[in-house]
Amino acid sequence: MANDNNKKVSLTGRVASSKPAPAKKAAPAKKNSGGAVNLTQRAASQKASAKKSKKKKAPVGKIVMYVLMALLIVLCVVLLLIVAPFIRDLFGNNNEQTPNVPSGDLIGYVQSSNENVSYYVVGLFGEDLEQQMDALSIVCYDRKAGTVDVMQVPTDTYLNADSGWAEGVHKIGNLWANPKNLVWCAECAKQVFEAEIRENTHSVCGAMLTTQKGSSQTDLMRAFNVEYSLPVDNYYLFQRGSLKETIDYIGGLDIVLEEDMTLAETEYPAGKQTLDGAAVLEYITYTGDSVSGDVQHQLDTRAVWVALFDRLAQLDAQTMYDDVISNVQVWDNPIKMQRVGDYWETDAMELCELIVELGKLDRQNFTFYMMPGEASQSGGVTYYSVHKDDLAALLQAEFNPYGDEIGTEDLMAEELSNTTASETVPETFAALAVKQSGELE
Repeated sequence: MANDNNKKVSLTGRVASSKPAPAKKAAPAKKNSGGAVNLTQRAASQKASAKKSKKKKAPVGKIVMYVLMALLIVLCVVLLLIVAPFIRDLFGNNNEQTPNVPSGDLIGYVQSSNENVSYYVVGLFGEDLEQQMDALSIVCYDRKAGTVDVMQVPTDTYLNADSGWAEGVHKIGNLWANPKNLVWCAECAKQVFEAEIRENTHSVCGAMLTTQKGSSQTDLMRAFNVEYSLPVDNYYLFQRGSLKETIDYIGGLDIVLEEDMTLAETEYPAGKQTLDGAAVLEYITYTGDSVSGDVQHQLDTRAVWVALFDRLAQLDAQTMYDDVISNVQVWDNPIKMQRVGDYWETDAMELCELIVELGKLDRQNFTFYMMPGEASQSGGVTYYSVHKDDLAALLQAEFNPYGDEIGTEDLMAEELSNTTASETVPETFAALAVKQSGELE
């Protein structure tokens, strides 16, 4: 899906007779001579006709021809039934042309159009896909400069209600579980956009319109387009099970624990420890109910993501695919990627190749940032409110190397409050890295 991106605008508007066969002429009727017919001649003629009819039998060729004609008629009827919807689309619109649907509607979400930069959303789901997500980040890979910038987005981040999300959804971490309903045409089996709607019917086919559950991935990725004016080229969203399995397949992660901890019913002393998937999963998931506490927890677990990346980057792409990612993808909780069904292998191999490519870069060129903002309340609910001016400045400086300038007016994100100084807490991967050499017991 190559789409326009990196424009100054918020990306909101960039985000789907054959002629009948001529009738055969009837054979001309024989002319009547007009004279009287002799009864003897008539009798002789009738006798000759009767005699001729007794001798005459239908030739085999004609029987075959009749059978073929019958089959042809059946085939024509079947073809007519199959192509009828297409004929209706072409000629059943009261001579109206098919409505011009904006390409942004058909795309779903906006991707980068500059070959020098790519954007990836990386995240972790909650206990299941119907729960709020645990972690969410967007990665900007500048191939030309050889830099990688990661912006962590608290999953409690407040969404602008005017951005078109499902009713009642106000946190970015809830978008996947609550996609917006689509206007749907059952007759055409597709989404219908405003340009095609006429008095609650589909102007193309005339069928009454209904609603159908929309796309989780489109809504979540579109949030980055609309709220933060950033494109998204692909996404890699771990389910808890897929993160655990990935870590176990690569032999665990080396993490420095600041204090003694019990993780997955195992006691670990403070210091560098090799944790299995279950222990890492418990370490990385936040069980509190404070927005500020969750933000601090996301900062504390940056080292886990760096360790995961460094462990994977030790492998070559084919080994990573064969021994790790492909195994995780056929498990019950695969990593969610852009391609689905029979095409996930392409995304999986691209992920492996991307990690190997990134693994060759200096870790000093990888930097974490926290989205600037603060905890705030609205309607009795606590959210994470962005600081729009500071967010626009961060995006322009670190996440927009080749696009038009991003200003505050380009962000649809809604600022609930701004009473504290923004803390993006930048940290390089080099500062967080721990040598990955331990083995699971």
